[in-house]
Amino acid sequence: MNSEKRKEQNNQDSRCFAQETLIRMADGQEKRINAIRAGDKVLSVSGEDVRVMNIISGIEEKVVVLVTQSGKRIRLTSDHPVQTRQRGVQPVKALLVTDKVKTADGNFEEIDSLYTEMYNDRVYNLCLEKESFLFGNGIAVGDFDSQQNIPRSVPTPPVSEEAQHELDILKEEFRKLQERGNI
Repeated sequence: MNSEKRKEQNNQDSRCFAQETLIRMADGQEKRINAIRAGDKVLSVSGEDVRVMNIISGIEEKVVVLVTQSGKRIRLTSDHPVQTRQRGVQPVKALLVTDKVKTADGNFEEIDSLYTEMYNDRVYNLCLEKESFLFGNGIAVGDFDSQQNIPRSVPTPPVSEEAQHELDILKEEFRKLQERGNI
């Protein structure tokens, strides 16, 4: 039974990869996600060969671009989970430039930049025979099932009293400038 299974997805449930994302396969090679078929095997972050059961696909208007300090670059939908050293699994939209993301060489790399860009194209995700993290463009990211275990809304990270005090001072200065017509 080698028939390809693809499922269109509702954009509100989108947690996917841009179509050019290279996925590490069980044989060690990399393959574009849009060329992967049901029955193919990918390499999980834990080193297991995991069979692709289904491919999820849809159209996305925007993606988040994550670039590591060594130049690894991946485009994901905003809710897609990424493995970090400090805070565990986080949706890409909740990452901070102070986070370090897990990479295919087993290390954790600092994030160089995170930004949103227009995409307006097809995105993909993989339903695997068991929930797994895999490598997309050399970065540890979740499969479709792993995404169901992260929260949809991301709580605001706690801010230290000192940082909050500095923020309050800046807000007050900004308000004064607005009142004087300087802004």
